[in-house]
Amino acid sequence: MNTEEKGSKHWRPLLQGRVVVSVFILAAFAVLTVSGAVLFLAPPGRIANWTDWRIWGYTKAQWQAVHIVFAAAFVVAAVVHLCLNWRPLVSYLRSRVTRRFGVRAEWVVALLLAVGVWAGTHYQIPPFSSLVAWGAALRHGWEEPARRAPVPHAELMSVAELARASGVDVAEALRRLEAAGIPVPDAETPVRDVANRAGVSPERIHRILSGERGGRGGGYGRRSGGGYR
Repeated sequence: MNTEEKGSKHWRPLLQGRVVVSVFILAAFAVLTVSGAVLFLAPPGRIANWTDWRIWGYTKAQWQAVHIVFAAAFVVAAVVHLCLNWRPLVSYLRSRVTRRFGVRAEWVVALLLAVGVWAGTHYQIPPFSSLVAWGAALRHGWEEPARRAPVPHAELMSVAELARASGVDVAEALRRLEAAGIPVPDAETPVRDVANRAGVSPERIHRILSGERGGRGGGYGRRSGGGYR
């Protein structure tokens, strides 16, 4: 192969930036769709934390973290995508006839659609308000009166505080937990920490120390890949 033939061939980078960014945006969009759907259906935080609600092994807080991080990454990737495709974007601002800069009908329609969605959500106009109300009904449908915490976010209380709030003697509560195989380093240990160490939900800790039948049973909101447990 002569020099002219070598020079005629263009050098190609190992990775093409546009392809990497486009595929990442697609992957991030898929993750955001799944995490958004999970959070749309997830119970309120006080219920999710109390029952150690999980889906596919992730708690609600973990799903929120995934959603936030991928949303930020999606925005960054979208900005990079715009920079890499700036010329095609600018061409959308040109008239298809004169090729001069001007307002095109497509831009006006797109902006009006965005404003319409925002206004419909802000002023609670159906079907936007219906979607929000439906999601709220689904989330609150997880709550069962028989399994409510004695106070909101009781998982943050110490074992002693939870026992007193439940009308149980602290020493008796510790004895019941020990008999159930739940180690409690100290009565002032937060219920959440005791539950995490034992691999159970705070709701189950409460059922055991309260002396309820079935205290060893699992919480209704916990789910992994194999189902509720």
